[in-house]
Amino acid sequence: MTTFATLSLGLVIGILFGVSLERSRAFEPGVVIGQMQFRNFILVKLWFSAIATALVTVTLLHEMGFVTLHPKPVHGVADILGGVLIGVGMTLAGGCPVMILAQIGAGYRDAWCVVLGGLAGALTFAAFASLLHPLLIGGPGSLTLAGLLATPFPALAVAVGVALFACIMAMERLRPWRLDLGPQADGVLHDRPSVPDPLHASDGREPS
Repeated sequence: MTTFATLSLGLVIGILFGVSLERSRAFEPGVVIGQMQFRNFILVKLWFSAIATALVTVTLLHEMGFVTLHPKPVHGVADILGGVLIGVGMTLAGGCPVMILAQIGAGYRDAWCVVLGGLAGALTFAAFASLLHPLLIGGPGSLTLAGLLATPFPALAVAVGVALFACIMAMERLRPWRLDLGPQADGVLHDRPSVPDPLHASDGREPS
């Protein structure tokens, strides 16, 4: 595949992903913060569906010989610290790097502050990378669940994918996504006044 074809395919996939993200309203700060507070479960359903779809798709491509799997090495300190930082950052900012771009497109002015903060953080890390590298890097190497369980990857991937889809169906039955999305489709559940909502007073959007 040529460079132009690769970039074109990436552009098409990006557009489709952006449209899907906007239609699902999963980029809304209220949805992200609500998930972290366990007030809604839209993001968990989204993540589970993405993981399950990727597992089945990658397995099929791998079995047909189109892709080769290259598991990344495990770096305990970096993985744990990075997970904590991204979780805290998502809770405070009401979004992740991808969702922030969708928020900018939807008119959330404060999303620009998050972008600037992310760029500042990346530059700061790059400046101190040589000092942080010995502290963060190191671990047992590449680990996979299939290797630990001595189970063929295709069988395990399909089993996990089916289990995740079953979890999504169970969660949707217990908490339909329309209920979690709220009356204004922004994830802010106004019918629960006992839970303080930082987005209720002002959502940071440009006036229409």
